[in-house]
Amino acid sequence: MVKVLANKVLAFDRGEKDRDGRLVTEKTKIGFCELPDWVAGTDYFKAAVADGSIKEFTSASESETVLKEMEKLEAIKAEIATLEEKRDLLSGGDGMQDPATDEDKPDSGPDKKNKAKAK
Repeated sequence: MVKVLANKVLAFDRGEKDRDGRLVTEKTKIGFCELPDWVAGTDYFKAAVADGSIKEFTSASESETVLKEMEKLEAIKAEIATLEEKRDLLSGGDGMQDPATDEDKPDSGPDKKNKAKAK
């Protein structure tokens, strides 16, 4: 069996059909999974490794290292989401100002010119 880390679902076949005439495939799951050894010999597998859709692991320690790195990445993403939420709360919401509360902005445009002429 070949251990892989897949970032998408891929299906591999070797041309065999079941009794109903459907192509027999081996599919990856997103994340860690095992595939039969014959899959590693297919051109599709080699292309998937080359474009980064699949990472093949030769040892358990190598996959554990990647898993730890993925956990660290998830923790960082969660921390970023928390900090962004805190930032939004401190900035008063979504950063959009209500036009009805634009009283603190200086006058501009044609109304300002009319006010200046009235003085």
